[in-house]
Amino acid sequence: MQLVENMDVYCETATYTGEGIIHAIIPGEMFGYQVLLSEPDEDGHRVKRFARHEIRTEQKEETILQPGEKLLGTRNNETYIITRSPYADNGKQVHYYDPHTNKMRGGGSVSEFTDIKPFDINEIPQKVEPPAKKRKKKTSSDQLAFDFWEA
Repeated sequence: MQLVENMDVYCETATYTGEGIIHAIIPGEMFGYQVLLSEPDEDGHRVKRFARHEIRTEQKEETILQPGEKLLGTRNNETYIITRSPYADNGKQVHYYDPHTNKMRGGGSVSEFTDIKPFDINEIPQKVEPPAKKRKKKTSSDQLAFDFWEA
């Protein structure tokens, strides 16, 4: 859906979540949507700039994670372990981890995930390893010709 000025929107970032009205659109800017918020942020500001992916036209019911809670979720057809971001004021900003190695793969909003369910180690899909590549033997034609003299 295309966003236009004076449209009611719902905005969500790591530090702010709430409703507002699009006040201005600045083409070509990373944070090109200036929104007049219904409620001011903790510093009393009512006008904020947002990126397109931080704005929705309606508020949808989302999962809110508690500190220390782990969930499983799917993003881009891959399953991840999801935990609440320690840097966010709300439980909607998350870090996600590879379930096989426990390495952090990124951060974002819980709304980026589908099929969210409680963490259960038995529900992690088996990792599919790509077949190992066979190495061919080097032949004399594959070697570099730097031998200018023979021993």
